[in-house]
Amino acid sequence: MKRGTRIAIGAALAITVVGLVGSLAIPMRTVKISVDLPPPINAKPTPRAKPVFIAMETDGRLTIEGKASTLETLPQDLTARFAAVPRDEQRVLIEMRGKSSPDRLMAVIDRLQGHGWKIGLIGREDASGGLTISEGTE
Repeated sequence: MKRGTRIAIGAALAITVVGLVGSLAIPMRTVKISVDLPPPINAKPTPRAKPVFIAMETDGRLTIEGKASTLETLPQDLTARFAAVPRDEQRVLIEMRGKSSPDRLMAVIDRLQGHGWKIGLIGREDASGGLTISEGTE
């Protein structure tokens, strides 16, 4: 190797070493940012209100948790049942017992939705092809 090339390589290595040592010796500049966070909330979540079950019998009779009702009085009966429950927590589940009339079911659903309730259906098909009650759990 020529003498000039060796000098150039040596100079490059010296500059690299000085740069590395200098970057390690000089402390890194840091930026401090303060963030104001709200205090932690230790509140337990409030339990959800239990749904009200409406049973629809094969013959079209309606019961609200065992108490007889009719299509006409259903909204008033539910309002009385939900007296202490906020409107956004009111849940209604319809249990289909046996082979229920689809027209009767739609009449019940339309009546309840017309008064603002959200509805869920509970039912399962039995061996004969009819709907039977399905045990719902919370």
